[in-house]
Amino acid sequence: MAAPIAVPGFDKTQSSNPFGYNEDQLGEKKLALKTMMDLYPGVPYTHAEWVYDLCKNTPQKELDIIMKKVDSEPSRFVAMPGESYDLEVIDASNSLSNNEDSEKNNIDSIIKDESTEESV
Repeated sequence: MAAPIAVPGFDKTQSSNPFGYNEDQLGEKKLALKTMMDLYPGVPYTHAEWVYDLCKNTPQKELDIIMKKVDSEPSRFVAMPGESYDLEVIDASNSLSNNEDSEKNNIDSIIKDESTEESV
């Protein structure tokens, strides 16, 4: 990363605590984020931090409105089968549950072929 540009008359400050959490709240946040990362390892740390800060600093009434909207309105960001940006979208016909029987038959035929070769 490049060094920050020094502009005369302006101080470059980094705010490591933009919500003004005290020491106890920072410890609680650290523990909550660790728990979230253990439960949801595929979620980026920054996203988990955003969710924590949103839930911690938003009144419950507003959170209820957001949750109700998420549950009732369909997302405009829906991937169709065959369409993928970062994640693989699997068509239902290619799912493991549909192909278990064919895989089992393939494995059984391989085992039978191996056992007949050994007996010859």
